[in-house]
Amino acid sequence: MRDFNVQPRALALRLVLLIVAAVLLVFLSRQGWLRPVESAVAFVAVPIQRALDTTTGAAAYVLGSFQETRDLREENAALRTDVERLLREVISLRGAEIENRTLREQLGYVQTTSEWSFISAQVIGRDPTNLLDVIIIDRGSNSGIESGMVVVTHLGLVGKITGVSSHWSKVRLVTSPTSAVNVVVQGGPRRTFGIVYGNPEGNLQMRYILQTEELNLRDIVVTSGMGGGLPKDFVLGKVIHVQQEDYEVFQTAEIEPFVDFSQLEHVMVVANFVPLPIEERDFAGPAQ
Repeated sequence: MRDFNVQPRALALRLVLLIVAAVLLVFLSRQGWLRPVESAVAFVAVPIQRALDTTTGAAAYVLGSFQETRDLREENAALRTDVERLLREVISLRGAEIENRTLREQLGYVQTTSEWSFISAQVIGRDPTNLLDVIIIDRGSNSGIESGMVVVTHLGLVGKITGVSSHWSKVRLVTSPTSAVNVVVQGGPRRTFGIVYGNPEGNLQMRYILQTEELNLRDIVVTSGMGGGLPKDFVLGKVIHVQQEDYEVFQTAEIEPFVDFSQLEHVMVVANFVPLPIEERDFAGPAQ
């Protein structure tokens, strides 16, 4: 049968031996007899300790750099988010400012033009097949819009309604190559008449100007009302170039419109102008 008292006795003996060895080491150290051993141990341990300290310091530096880099990345990401948000706010405010300014200008124009009544509309589409030719507005027959009505802004003539649905309408711009408008030049000693045609480049060309008429740069061109297709005195633009050849019967002029057709967002439809039926118009007048 196994003796279970042997193990406790062995443990007690080992403890006594450890105590005796510790006391002996302390005694020998105080007497100086362990200095050679301590020097040898220090000779080996000190470089190891320094290496460990250096490695620990380098590791701490690397870990600190990683942490700092991560913090900087997070801070930069937060700053980018703030910049993008502020940029969106600036763009939104800028758009609202432009829209409010345009609406205020149109309101001022309406208030000073008692002869006409207007229906405000917003541009919701453009014809992608040609430049500056047709736009779509968000008003249709449900708002009282009819084909043939005139579309303007506070800066001048935009075009005419050529197609109407219940909630939208198509507007042919005066810059369309198919557009022709009877006009008169203001500013000279005489009233100079002609016809303005559109072109896809955006400017307008005034034709059929008699050679005897005198045109000056910056003269203002307005609708003449002749032909009955458009009301009179709606502005188109100003004269920027005159071409006159002695061998030609007529001279021509290039007209710069005051309306920026590429930036149209809000327009007004003249609600109380009724164009004459085509068969009743002046035979010399254009279709528009």
